Amino acid sequence: MHALFLSLLKKTSKDNLAKAERIRKHNLGRKKQRARYIRDIGVIKTVVNRELNFLFTRKTNPVKAIVVEDLSARMKAHFCKKWNRWLSGWMRGYRIRYKAKKHGIEVNEVNPAHSSRECPRCHCTDKKNRQGDVFKCSYCGYHEHADLVAALNILGRLGDKEIRKGMSPSREKAVRSARRLEIIERYRYRQDFR
Repeated sequence: MHALFLSLLKKTSKDNLAKAERIRKHNLGRKKQRARYIRDIGVIKTVVNRELNFLFTRKTNPVKAIVVEDLSARMKAHFCKKWNRWLSGWMRGYRIRYKAKKHGIEVNEVNPAHSSRECPRCHCTDKKNRQGDVFKCSYCGYHEHADLVAALNILGRLGDKEIRKGMSPSREKAVRSARRLEIIERYRYRQDFR
């Protein structure tokens, strides 16, 4: 609408100038953008609610518990008050908690640090393991979709006594590295006796 407004200003006919003035006065560009935004938010909410209802009410393989990342960290980006509240609520998964509570399903939170960089087989944690949506372990060669690997790691952290929710990423990485060294030593020990 802004581009149309500028092009109408360049044309000096009476009708074009009147149309440009109406666009400026009623701010039609923002009104259309706002209407599109509200429609998109409605579609997102509908899809999320439909999928959560399907997940929680299915008869075969019913869900008993959900394991999610601890999403209590504050956002780094700051927008207007309304956007911050909206994004913050969705980030922290309040819809999942609300729907789970409604259906009597337990929600467990775990530490998410390095979950998409860690190999679920050998526990090698490296930035090079993930390139976009592809995960390929630089140590053992395991490859899979990066989101699936992160989900496997988050599920594997359920019930972990050493890696707690709220632990710093550097401390979590130190615990993971110690475990990885232990796995490597066990593997070498088995290879020596073959």
